[in-house]
Amino acid sequence: MTAPSPARVRQALADAGLTVQLVPGWDDPSIGKYGTGWAPTGVVLHHTANGGAPGDAPSLAWVVKNKYAPVRACHLLIGRSGLVHLVYALGCYHAGMGGPMTVAGTRIPKDRGNSYLFGIEVESKGTDPSMTAGAHESDGFTPAQVESTARAAAALVKLLGRDERAVIRHRDWAPHRKTDVLQPLATWRALVAEQLKPHTPDPKPDPPTHPVPDPHPGTTTPEDDAMMITFRDTAGGTTLWLLAAGRLTSVPRHDAASWTGDTLTISDPATWARMRAAYPVT
Repeated sequence: MTAPSPARVRQALADAGLTVQLVPGWDDPSIGKYGTGWAPTGVVLHHTANGGAPGDAPSLAWVVKNKYAPVRACHLLIGRSGLVHLVYALGCYHAGMGGPMTVAGTRIPKDRGNSYLFGIEVESKGTDPSMTAGAHESDGFTPAQVESTARAAAALVKLLGRDERAVIRHRDWAPHRKTDVLQPLATWRALVAEQLKPHTPDPKPDPPTHPVPDPHPGTTTPEDDAMMITFRDTAGGTTLWLLAAGRLTSVPRHDAASWTGDTLTISDPATWARMRAAYPVT
């Protein structure tokens, strides 16, 4: 199978609903390894074991500028907020010595995991198997990380034409060297399988019985000029806004439930900042 292009990797993550931060050089073929020998067939999960350094993704500098630089040390780094850093989309170093191993029907030769596996690093000290850690805890994984990791792994195996059986842990590849990640493989595969299920769109809501009130009485704005905007911040929270008559107005969730007009979801902070600058907020 031909390896997916960097653009296809990026699009697969976006299609999975992930907030993605592109790391400079993420698609530069000159810093990669293996060339046409990069033939991904699965995904391996790691934790960074960063010693408890504070912040959302303190390991980012290391995965970019490690001792093997400019070769990257993973493909994706998942911050504690769930933000996905797309570190590199071609061949890199992360699996190390291990194997041989059959992953989703493909036999990976001894010590050749880097040529066959996408590597996802999850920011964590890696000393606790908890998947419910708080945003400022360092030992386990936060719920936002768990969701983003499952979504990202599902996006990659789907891109490869595989399923959840193509997901392994670093400890599965190198059982005598590595302990990451601590959670059972069956747990991760179940989470990835859930993400791979077809999702039926929510039914269109009934016509509103209590329409969203006009924030500017007396103005005449055609309905098709008004838009409901959902802003998703990097911590996973959402706020709702009505863009009408050239203004942004905060809308309670119970009122927004009856909205049947145009909608827009924004998850990029820079895009939202430009939107806030372009329109008065009331």
